[in-house]
Amino acid sequence: MGLVSEQSDGIGQPDEAGQFDETGQSDEAARFRHHPGRAMAGLIVSISVLTLASVSGWLALLAVPPLVWSVWSWRAGTEADRAGMRVTALLGHRWIPWSQVTGLVARDGRVMATRLDGTAVPLAAVTAADLPRLAAVGGQGPISHE
Repeated sequence: MGLVSEQSDGIGQPDEAGQFDETGQSDEAARFRHHPGRAMAGLIVSISVLTLASVSGWLALLAVPPLVWSVWSWRAGTEADRAGMRVTALLGHRWIPWSQVTGLVARDGRVMATRLDGTAVPLAAVTAADLPRLAAVGGQGPISHE
C-alpha cells in the first residue's frame, strides 16, 4: 500500500501475541486522543479571563478562544480499526476506509493519511510514535517518516 520505510523506534510495536504492552490495546482497534489536561488548561484560562469581564463586558469575549480550544482538545481524535479510520475534529468527523489510504506520513510534527485522490488528511492526536500502532491496526505495514 505505498508505505515506505521500516524505521521504527519500537514504540507501539505489538508483541508476539499481537498485544501492545505500552497501551494494553490489541491490534484490532486503536483510539488516539489528546491528553485531557489540554482541555482543562483551556477551561482554566477561560475562567481566569472571565474575571476581566468585571472591568468591561467586552473583555468577556477574550474567554471564547480558549474555550473553543478546550472543546477541540476534548473532542478531536482518530479511531482506527480493520475497516478504516474515523477522524474527528471540532465540528464533524470523516470516515476513511483503508482501501482509500495510499500512505501514512509523519511530517513537520503532524501525521497525515494520503488518499488515492492525492489529498492528505491530517490525523488528529496521532503522533509519529503512534504510526506503527496505527499501521498495525489497519494491516498496513511499514510507515514513512519524512
